[in-house]
Amino acid sequence: MSTNAESALRWLDEQQPDTQQIQEVIQKLEARLNSGASQEQLSGTVEALELLQEVLEERELQQPDTHAAVPATPDTITEQNAAKLDLSPLGEPASIPEEHLSDTDKRKRFEQLKQQLSK
Repeated sequence: MSTNAESALRWLDEQQPDTQQIQEVIQKLEARLNSGASQEQLSGTVEALELLQEVLEERELQQPDTHAAVPATPDTITEQNAAKLDLSPLGEPASIPEEHLSDTDKRKRFEQLKQQLSK
């Protein structure tokens, strides 16, 4: 059986597929396009694919986004969707040993850097 826009429309009308089923068929049609079938077979596949993609886009636009404007309240926050704080180190520890300088040595280095940067 060849696949084309007409057969895709008939399938949509007879089966009344949900969004997930349409996505599965789209994936199968995309796989067929990548399989290297003849140009004649591919033209019908392209027609069906374009039609199903349009139907899918229309359905997604018509469905309200249930996650968009729901404010986070203590009732809606669960352990699964709660933000978790990552306390792991961001990088490797410094390989240069830390120098312990006296206050006067720190001040002296600061003044040297200040002079270098002002030039």
